[in-house]
Amino acid sequence: MDLQESEISIQTRSLAAMMTFMSKGVEVPPEHLAEGRVFDLGIPTGEDDAKHLFPFRMRSSKDPPKNSFAAVRYQGYWFYINHRDIDSKRALSLIIAVYRFLAPSQSGAAPILTLPTG
Repeated sequence: MDLQESEISIQTRSLAAMMTFMSKGVEVPPEHLAEGRVFDLGIPTGEDDAKHLFPFRMRSSKDPPKNSFAAVRYQGYWFYINHRDIDSKRALSLIIAVYRFLAPSQSGAAPILTLPTG
């Protein structure tokens, strides 16, 4: 595609690429690493280290989280976003919004809003 001098082209990541990037902010339980369930990417998990690397942080714990924004139990662990972690809450909300925008609608679904054109 040829661009004019006055045009700007922006190529964004796909939703899958965004989710892959955000997965790097998940705190993987040590047992899962030891069992080879996931690859060890060597990403620092310390509070200060991870905060500067990724805009998203999902913690893990054997115990149910307190004060969580979102939480899910999976394979004996709780994965959650702390309610005080504004950056992670915003990142998750953005991914949800992008997903809803890109998700295919049911065929034949009625429009939510109809605007007059004439």
